[in-house]
Amino acid sequence: MILRAGILYRIPEFLALLDSSPSTEAELSRSLPRCRGVALHHLLRTAQNGAWICVDGNQIVRVTQSGRRIMAVADPRQSLRLQVLELVGALRPPWTRLAAQGRSELARYAPEEAVQCLRECGLLDDVDEETVSWWDQIAGERWADRHEESVATGRKGERLSWEYEARRTGTRPEWVALEHAGAGYDLRSQISAEDDTPLYIEVKASERPWEYARFYLPRSEWFLQTGCQHAVVHLWSLHGDDVLHAIVGPRQLAKHVADDQGLGEWQVVKIPFSVSAPENSRDAMPSS
Repeated sequence: MILRAGILYRIPEFLALLDSSPSTEAELSRSLPRCRGVALHHLLRTAQNGAWICVDGNQIVRVTQSGRRIMAVADPRQSLRLQVLELVGALRPPWTRLAAQGRSELARYAPEEAVQCLRECGLLDDVDEETVSWWDQIAGERWADRHEESVATGRKGERLSWEYEARRTGTRPEWVALEHAGAGYDLRSQISAEDDTPLYIEVKASERPWEYARFYLPRSEWFLQTGCQHAVVHLWSLHGDDVLHAIVGPRQLAKHVADDQGLGEWQVVKIPFSVSAPENSRDAMPSS
């Protein structure tokens, strides 16, 4: 699959020309061998892959409704994002399977021109809600065995924690879960505005009321909590219009984590949010 920013930037203009004057491919070859330096066959192939054009019974190449949707996006960067989303959604190149492991993991193995394309439209750097949603759509098939609502709720919690930490420390935390899904924690922040010692944060979010909410703590995440000097869990209850929050440290969690017995070894434990009361102040840091 050809995924080059130089081609995709020309697609809207090409579709507009084609929409105003439908032609056969042979006629296009004679009248429009290139569009702003991009060969016609690249434009045709890309537009066909995206289902933005079709050929009718008279061999006339016409713009589809999907193509008109591309034409309607005025902002070049937004158009580029939409085109990439539709192309990878239609063709599912093998490297997109890594999206569920985080965008940095995908960027390590994707073709160079694809990485450049992602970088051109800010998808490898931005952490705004639209960008995160874009990546979640790309990873959607890999998350098909999980509840879509659960994924969306988890992302809401991560964003709330990201914003919380940015306010608390005055420094943008690193959204690790967006880059590397298997890191064992979701955010890397710092102790305070004055102390940049790393603080590792696992985020747990639920749509249920606080008194009924539960979260799962895998063994690997517990080892991180106990193995790092500074690590906490952020809890978010997003029930209705209420947003409740608490920060739980390893000492609080230890009372609710299982012990290995005999030859048995625990792998995951379910813990109620009610191990901690939700905070009134979003500026307080708990003791670990």
